[in-house]
Amino acid sequence: MEDWDTSARIWMATLKGVIYAIPAGVAFLNWDQLRKPTPVNAGSRRLWFSTACILTGLAFATWLMAPHLFEDWGRNLLLQFGWWWDRRPMQATVIGFLALATATVCCLVLVKARAGWPLRLLCVGSLAIASETLIIAVSFHYVDMILAKRLGSLISVSAALTGGGMAWVWVWTAVASRGLLRGDRRPERMQRR
Repeated sequence: MEDWDTSARIWMATLKGVIYAIPAGVAFLNWDQLRKPTPVNAGSRRLWFSTACILTGLAFATWLMAPHLFEDWGRNLLLQFGWWWDRRPMQATVIGFLALATATVCCLVLVKARAGWPLRLLCVGSLAIASETLIIAVSFHYVDMILAKRLGSLISVSAALTGGGMAWVWVWTAVASRGLLRGDRRPERMQRR
């Protein structure tokens, strides 16, 4: 039974990594399409690069099973220092900080970025997925237990959030890159006016 569980984890990690890597590749292609930064496309170029880096990081972290390794390392560290029984306040502080930092950065991207709305929404979705992954890893899946909601008996809330976030990223990647992938290198059409 344990071999099946390990094999399933490896296949799921591979699949999730590919699902992150494809939009990351598209984001890198779009970043490369805007080779010569001008005052008009500088904001778009930075957001494409940031989104590509976030999604690439998520892909590699998923392939390396970093969230699971981080959880195991965190549990061992807390047990070693004798903080295991007092871990909830520390976890709440870190989770609160991550949520506040993510909300702040997402608001700044939405308000201040000099790029079109589809690209801004793509960047915000990538940030939200990265933050959700970190929060689940830091809480040792306690967030799932707090919510204690299952959609049916097959899928947890964190899996639903991650799946919804991936769908968000795929949709906004397609919308934001439609002109650039066709060879339309006039990003001013997608700029905020």
